[in-house]
Amino acid sequence: MRIALLTPWYPDERQPFLGLFIREQAIALSKKHEVYVIVAKVDYQHFAISKYSLAEVKETPALTSYHLTINRSFPFFNQLHHLYLTWKLSKAILRNKKIDVVHSFVGYPGAIWAWLISRTFNIPYVHTEHTKLSNNYRSFWHKQLTNFGMRKANKVTTVSNWLAAQVRKVVERPVHIIPNLINIDRFNTEQPVKSSVLQIGFLGGLNTNVKGLDILLKAIAKYKDDVVLHIGGDGQFKEFYRRMAIELNVIDRCKFYGSVPLQDIPAFYQQLHFFVCASRHETFSIAIIESLASGIPVLSTKCGGPEDILIDEALGILVDNDNPEKLLEGIKSMKNRLDSFDKEYLHKYVKSRYSIESIIPLYEVIYKNVVYTKQEGRREL
Repeated sequence: MRIALLTPWYPDERQPFLGLFIREQAIALSKKHEVYVIVAKVDYQHFAISKYSLAEVKETPALTSYHLTINRSFPFFNQLHHLYLTWKLSKAILRNKKIDVVHSFVGYPGAIWAWLISRTFNIPYVHTEHTKLSNNYRSFWHKQLTNFGMRKANKVTTVSNWLAAQVRKVVERPVHIIPNLINIDRFNTEQPVKSSVLQIGFLGGLNTNVKGLDILLKAIAKYKDDVVLHIGGDGQFKEFYRRMAIELNVIDRCKFYGSVPLQDIPAFYQQLHFFVCASRHETFSIAIIESLASGIPVLSTKCGGPEDILIDEALGILVDNDNPEKLLEGIKSMKNRLDSFDKEYLHKYVKSRYSIESIIPLYEVIYKNVVYTKQEGRREL
């Protein structure tokens, strides 16, 4: 099967973690299928009326990615120009590829972009939503185009029940839930001997307050026993959080790492007694399944996606959202229960639900279904 993936999220030198799970999916699909990934991004650091660049990368023998970067321009013109260029260049790239199915990611521009390509080549498309819908609704027209593109998709999937509930209100039909995947081979449970002092970890982007590091710092400030909080992540609010740690008198309990290189992430988890997701909302949480794959249990807020992952207390604990007192209670409870967690069970749990071997067949069923339905001129199965 020949598959075209259309996405605004994909890792590069400037954003090595953005859409990493989409790249993992593309690589995994390329082991059995011919895969073409088209990535469309805006370079907000450089202004130009109509300038763009297009780079082709051969990632595996059966996977080629095309990276379209469009310079920032005047707001309204920029949106029209972006949509037109993504369609025009995608059409040129795919014209002779004999694509069987298109798979788009992220409501805007993914869904409307896929609809344009589907109409151009008369092929079906699947859309996967990763972010809460309001993130796509930057204007009235963004909302209309996002919703239109999702409604027209042959199949729609999301990564969690929380997000699926939002999407169903738009598409008004069944939404398939297929979680994100990780390459579980990167993670192992052979952890070094940990310090007698409690070691807990936080990992996430710091460009907004969504990840809830402020909530976690307030909880740590109320925690009376010795603890080290390992903070991985970078962004414009990193210094704000560092100053907050100073003001709360917990800076000596915190280790700020900045952005943790991809190859060092497994080691980051292995030094922990448990991982904390303090987010205000999450459609999924790659960090949670990476931690579990490393044999490290998780304390998380009830913020959407994590409720699908931490389905029993053998994996960790869920606490009320946006509440430092409840997070503090969770920290105390996790410390008291550390000996009850089985690291091999945590690893096997992730392998059975979120590994490449578990997730890729689910998408293959979707692809075959929409291709068969299109070829036979039948309604969806």
